[in-house]
Amino acid sequence: MPTLARPDSVLGSRRATLLGASLLTAGLLSPAVLLAGRVSPGVLALAIGGTHGASLLVVWIGTGYVTGQLQTSLSRRPRFLMGIASSAWLVLGALAAVPTYLLARWSLLAPLILLVPLTWGLTSSFLLVDGETDAIGLYTFYGPLVVAALVLLGGVEFVLRHGLATWW
Repeated sequence: MPTLARPDSVLGSRRATLLGASLLTAGLLSPAVLLAGRVSPGVLALAIGGTHGASLLVVWIGTGYVTGQLQTSLSRRPRFLMGIASSAWLVLGALAAVPTYLLARWSLLAPLILLVPLTWGLTSSFLLVDGETDAIGLYTFYGPLVVAALVLLGGVEFVLRHGLATWW
């Protein structure tokens, strides 16, 4: 009877991977909450977004390097891989920058709350997948839809919190 292959964990065990993803998620997103209101919204969004994008990209590249998949991809299609990595940094950065800006500018919490499981899921999938380009490649193309959904969620929260307050 065939069994389904489970992805290997780059950190040695599934438990270590999930713990690592949790710690990285907390480390990446807690500054947004702690610094909102103390730092200009635009500066904070750029800093958190840039760090978020770079950190997740480093996790993906590190996993690919450790498993040997990155060298294989680089030798086969280096320009394509560099394009994917550049696009991924922009998308992963925007993924965190948008909720951070919405929090710092209008105190909107829902997009940042949704960003927590998104970041955790991305981090754990990058650590569990053997450095393949599929995880980040697909997210590069579908990630803008997630960013748009975060903006939409922020708009709904804005209307509910600020719009309803003026009607009552």
